[in-house]
Amino acid sequence: LLDRFRLARFTTWLEPQGTIFAYRISQSGLQRAAQQGITTPLILEFLHSHTVEPLPAKVVAALERWRK
Repeated sequence: LLDRFRLARFTTWLEPQGTIFAYRISQSGLQRAAQQGITTPLILEFLHSHTVEPLPAKVVAALERWRK
């Protein structure tokens, strides 16, 4: 539950598909996070610590662009 709360701070929740919950990293979510003092490095740290596979390079690059 705590992880979902953290995830919702920088994403947009998508309509569930059965028992699967999906979230999209969005500009509005990132703006909301920035207003709460959540930085790009914190978002990347959260994502790295909660994924089995490495983050796609495009996701990391997009977050880095957003930071600048």
